[in-house]
Amino acid sequence: MRLPLAVLSLALALGACGWGGETPLSAAARDGHVAALAALLDQGADPNERSGMNDWTVLMHAVHVHQHATVRALLDAGADPNLVVGESTALLMAAGQGDEEMVGLLLDAGADPQYETADGFNALAAALLGSLAIDEPGTGECRTGTVRVLRERAPSLVLPRAFSGQFPSAYAQAAGCDEALRLASAAAPAGS
Repeated sequence: MRLPLAVLSLALALGACGWGGETPLSAAARDGHVAALAALLDQGADPNERSGMNDWTVLMHAVHVHQHATVRALLDAGADPNLVVGESTALLMAAGQGDEEMVGLLLDAGADPQYETADGFNALAAALLGSLAIDEPGTGECRTGTVRVLRERAPSLVLPRAFSGQFPSAYAQAAGCDEALRLASAAAPAGS
């Protein structure tokens, strides 16, 4: 498939100008330009490069803006779903955004559902608390479907101790997320 010159030129120009600290690869991933992304990867671009003012991986940039097709292309090209930036991973981002399909894609690609930050925050906690991203706030929204996907696909995943019985749990209850909290708090099945 031939890449439209205008698409590739735009991606290269944005990257060369340092717009938002994005590279051509991260710009293509964020904008959903699968053809441009594929062309850049074919030319040797690193599917695990980090860019932008937050130094996210290209995969994180695509997850952040719900670009399922570019996430698939990056994962197929060898992007590592378990790279940690700060203390976040692509799976924590997707869970916090309540993007059930993205959570499934990342788990299928080997994302570690057991990853926890230093202060005990994991994907279940992210799904219950929601995203704190300034450009896509999602706190106070029940993500019951996301919790369900995480528990079905990773039955041994449980809420971290730091979450149980403290502010986040009370917050989830106050937000009316009783069903999501019940699913997240259920004991892991024996033998998982």
